[in-house]
Amino acid sequence: MDPQSLVALIDEHEKWLLDHNVGSRADLTFSDLSGFNFSDSNLRSAKLVGADLQGCDLNNADLQDLDGFGASFIQADLTDCDLSRADLRGTKFFKALLHGTKLVNADLRRGVLLNNAGKTVKIITSDLSHAQLDDADLQNINLTGGCLAGASLKNADCRGALSGGCDFEGANLSGVNFEDANLRGAHIAGADLSGANLQGADLSEAKLQFYRSKFIRR
Repeated sequence: MDPQSLVALIDEHEKWLLDHNVGSRADLTFSDLSGFNFSDSNLRSAKLVGADLQGCDLNNADLQDLDGFGASFIQADLTDCDLSRADLRGTKFFKALLHGTKLVNADLRRGVLLNNAGKTVKIITSDLSHAQLDDADLQNINLTGGCLAGASLKNADCRGALSGGCDFEGANLSGVNFEDANLRGAHIAGADLSGANLQGADLSEAKLQFYRSKFIRR
């Protein structure tokens, strides 16, 4: 897709957001959008299923309620953007920048691909390994089974997060608020949990070999 067509599509989408009888919802399913600049764009409720947004600038974009199943945001800049309630199952955020990003109630569980007969053909794990999520808002996010190995979540708000079975190996979790989070069976070996709040968190069956472990448990 060329830049002019993309600008026109976003313009029609913004009209649709104001009045569903005007304009049209942006459908960029399986589109190659790598390297495009979406900063400050309003793509709320857009369809980006399986889209390639590698290296995109999405700084301060409104991506609330996005349908981004299986999309790739590898090395993209999503600083301060809003992905609240987005469907991000099976999405790739490897080495992405998500400083201050809102992911409240977002769904990052494993994505399941079905064939025409309705049978499972592939299970895709959401990948946030080595992503930068410092100061991000991840309240009530569903990260069940996701990979955050080597990621930085310094001072992130993960209250009520569903993170059972997640891989946090070597992650920087210093200052993270995991109050009432589900970390059952999570792999936290080598993680830095200094200053983290684990009040009410479920750590049953979790692998707990901390790099630093002076966490808060009130």
